[in-house]
Amino acid sequence: HLSPNPTPGTNDYTYDLSLANSFKLTLTQDSDIIFSNVPSSATETMIWTITIIQAASGAARSVTYPTNVHWPGGLKPTLSATNGAIDQFVFMKTGSSSNIYGFTVGQDIKAPASP
Repeated sequence: HLSPNPTPGTNDYTYDLSLANSFKLTLTQDSDIIFSNVPSSATETMIWTITIIQAASGAARSVTYPTNVHWPGGLKPTLSATNGAIDQFVFMKTGSSSNIYGFTVGQDIKAPASP
């Protein structure tokens, strides 16, 4: 997982898709996610994941995705609010459209309780 630092003086996290296809973000503030080097070829498809982790303490944080990210039903998922909660999302870009499709893989991911 690549974990970029925010752009200095902002809360923007830029994920360069030419460098990796799996990313991790631990939230310490409300943050904006930016995707760079998104393929634009009519014949190219790309899939990538982002694991978002709430800080171990403090208030729950949120993220803002680019406006061209489309979610099932048109509803952006709400992040799990528990301290240390892990949510994972998959994004897909296909063809020459600028649309990116976002899907929730899992929220508040953790090991099962012992029997």
